Amino acid sequence: MVIPVAIIRRKKIIKGFIDCGAVSPETAKTPEEAGVLRAFGGMFSRLESEGILKSCGNNRYYINVDRV
Repeated sequence: MVIPVAIIRRKKIIKGFIDCGAVSPETAKTPEEAGVLRAFGGMFSRLESEGILKSCGNNRYYINVDRV
């Protein structure tokens, strides 16, 4: 079974933020704190446009768990 790289990156970003507790504006984390490579920038943009990854400014993000 072959899983496309995009799906793996998507899951890694979502899991990283959820695992470190970044699920609200108050608990937002940087990608580094979430253990996520910012090199996944294209996927960051896609998740933001889907309303899953929310930016709080200052390079801090959280996962909108209602949208996952």
